Amino acid sequence: MLIADHLVFCYRRHAASASATAANGDLRFAQEALLLDAYAQKFSIRGWGVAARVARRRVIPRLNALVAAATSLAKGRMRETIRYCRYLFV
Repeated sequence: MLIADHLVFCYRRHAASASATAANGDLRFAQEALLLDAYAQKFSIRGWGVAARVARRRVIPRLNALVAAATSLAKGRMRETIRYCRYLFV
């Protein structure tokens, strides 16, 4: 690692980037659920019960959905809020 006084890199995510557009919709939560379910199955096959349970619980995606729902609710977007809340309980 090098510490320098001058700027060598500046990251800026623009609105049309793949990560920005995926983060705005609820497609991300559905994809994360599918991915974690697939990993839970793989972990179970290997006998990794704790890892499988953690994957099935999907804590981080649920917390992200909760934050997204709260943000939508604060903006008065009820349909969007309801869509995000779906991912809290599935």
